[in-house]
Amino acid sequence: MSDGARLYYSPPEYQILLNSAPKRRTYFATRLEAECSPRIGLVSQIERGDFFIPLDPDVELVFLKIRDGKDTTDNEDGGSRITWVPFDLFEEIEAWCDRRSIGEDEQIFEVGAKTLSNDVVEMGENAATKTGDEDFLDLTTHDNRAYYATNMIRRLGVDKEIVKSMGGWSSDKAIEPYLDIPLEKDIQNELVRAGVVQKDVSAPPRHDDLAGLFRELRELRKQLHVAELNNTHDLDLDVLKKIQSEALAEEGTEEGNQKIDNSTLSNYLVVSDPVTAGAAITAGGVEVAEKRARREKRAMEHDPSAADPTPSHLAKVFGLCVVAGAMLAFSVSTSTFSAPVTAALYGLALPLAAGKALIDVDLEEPPE
Repeated sequence: MSDGARLYYSPPEYQILLNSAPKRRTYFATRLEAECSPRIGLVSQIERGDFFIPLDPDVELVFLKIRDGKDTTDNEDGGSRITWVPFDLFEEIEAWCDRRSIGEDEQIFEVGAKTLSNDVVEMGENAATKTGDEDFLDLTTHDNRAYYATNMIRRLGVDKEIVKSMGGWSSDKAIEPYLDIPLEKDIQNELVRAGVVQKDVSAPPRHDDLAGLFRELRELRKQLHVAELNNTHDLDLDVLKKIQSEALAEEGTEEGNQKIDNSTLSNYLVVSDPVTAGAAITAGGVEVAEKRARREKRAMEHDPSAADPTPSHLAKVFGLCVVAGAMLAFSVSTSTFSAPVTAALYGLALPLAAGKALIDVDLEEPPE
């Protein structure tokens, strides 16, 4: 807990300290330092009116205005700023002020920084007596500020720049002393990830691992959206275009700002898996072969010497069916669909569609 100069206490030890506060003002001063960041000198100057909730309807947090602090080291804790205040702490302070009839422009503490500092030392002595841990005897008010930095950044994962802004640290150099000390939890996590811990202990992924995991989750969510759309029986081309446009824009490509191709086949190929792509290719090929066969059959009605188109187009249609069948076989084995039976339905539907097209060509009556 202690490195001989600074007391880096843990959240459970922090609760022990709060429960050991000799006075209510000590409890409030410690929480303001350890959870909101100002030094004890600035804590002693806080007025009731310094707490506020922004007028922005999208912001519902309580903030604290911290007045300009000049008694700093390496420009630490300098400058006027605002910081976050836990809502339960704000409510307790409001009740404290109401009971003492403290006005908006009056300081919430009737004592100065020196008295509050002595209170904190007494709190550490009380904690040492309760627990038998003599490290608590080294407690000073500045340890509360160290807890704020380590807890916010190291344990809770709050962005360091936000913590620096709320805490009044003007540079990484000023805040680094609070972040260099290895915490017990950090040591355990690294040992668990390295596989040297024999007990069944869990450890969160590293930040770089989390970034990769989030990318995979975003991609998976995108794929599931496409699969869900493909599993419906009503594929809307406008919806497919929108998905393609959003996907390109999200990746930051120049294509995201270009006009989307109106080709039905290109949209299917961009957002669909091999099953739907095979369906689009075969359906389009059957349609082209059928239309050409119809035109040539009509030509035969007017010119009997024209060649019969049926054999050549039979080969084309069945060739397309073979290509589609191969694609379907591949897609069934790698399908992202929720149920491979969907791919099987495509496999039945495509040959039937091709067969119907051939029958329509063969049975079509000549135009009057």
